[in-house]
Amino acid sequence: MKNLLILVSIFIIGCGNQKDKASKTILIGTVVDRTSDTLLILKATEDARFQGAKIPINAGTFIYELEVEDIEEYKLIFLDEFNNGAWRPMFFFPDASKIEFKLHSVEKFDENRILGSLLTDKKISFEKLINEKYQSVLLPLVQESYQPKTYLRTSPKQSRKIDSIKLEIFSDKIEFILNDQSLYSYSLLANLVDRKQEYVSIIFRNSIDESYKILSKKYPYHVYTKKVENLLMRLNAGVGNNYIDFQLFDKNGEEYQLSSFIENNKFVLLDLWAPWCWPCIEKSEELIPHYENFRNMGLEVVAVVGRINSEDRFQKAITNHPYPWITLKDINNEDKVWEKYGIQNAGGSQFLINNSGEIISINPTIEEIEVFLTKET
Repeated sequence: MKNLLILVSIFIIGCGNQKDKASKTILIGTVVDRTSDTLLILKATEDARFQGAKIPINAGTFIYELEVEDIEEYKLIFLDEFNNGAWRPMFFFPDASKIEFKLHSVEKFDENRILGSLLTDKKISFEKLINEKYQSVLLPLVQESYQPKTYLRTSPKQSRKIDSIKLEIFSDKIEFILNDQSLYSYSLLANLVDRKQEYVSIIFRNSIDESYKILSKKYPYHVYTKKVENLLMRLNAGVGNNYIDFQLFDKNGEEYQLSSFIENNKFVLLDLWAPWCWPCIEKSEELIPHYENFRNMGLEVVAVVGRINSEDRFQKAITNHPYPWITLKDINNEDKVWEKYGIQNAGGSQFLINNSGEIISINPTIEEIEVFLTKET
């Protein structure tokens, strides 16, 4: 842990010119040993299928003016890699007026260089330190745990060793966050809460809450503050916990609040779906023939179309799928509904909520919904 503290000290001393807020950052780059003609740029948490902008590459060079409201993590992806279904993003923070890139072929990914960003340097140095500390121990265990020729799976002993090392890594990251307190640390905290729910809720919840308290006080208006708040709220969005309220608009611009539906019905089925999530759509369509009967028994359905980036996509979605219940929109993740309900890495999900505001089932079948309704009539 001594090396981690030294790393923190070095970057605290060297971050005097780092910007917390930025208006414009010029990205200048050269592309070596590849014929790619386009890069995708988007926030680290965004989905390249429907978010982001394109940066043209001309004669092996590119230049792009990035306008941001907050310093947060971004990523670059080569469009040809993305279209082929396998890509390695390059992550960076736009914390300087100019950042330079030297990008290589996928075979020479480790030779990529990003210059001019102190937060990016901090991220690279910390990840390198973690890899050097744990990779030699963890990698052999992972390789031993799965052997394709014999289809052997992880033994209980190997699993315990792997889990033990992962917990150590998580602990090191938490300690780094508490000592560093930079925007890179804040992004790391958001990622830990997002990806490691079992550790957050069971083992490290107090440390996570302490980290959030410190960082939210230091960066009260930063986008990460609301993001982590929503991510922590989602830990409560499970069966037996209370629903999380929100206000959204429908196709006519009329605003609705989820709590008003819950107060006026015995049950509410919250149906979150993205236009590209066919399992979500199929589940919604299964409900159509039962809707009127269920409604007479005290159920109302509230749908939200999300994971979209424009009004046009919303209008197209509700035209293609004209459900008989109210359908609201969460464009560009503006109200963070997917985060609040812990499904930001999914296309959608359904939550059955009773009149007391308790989530009583997640992704219930038609038969299960009918059982709940029958008990109340």
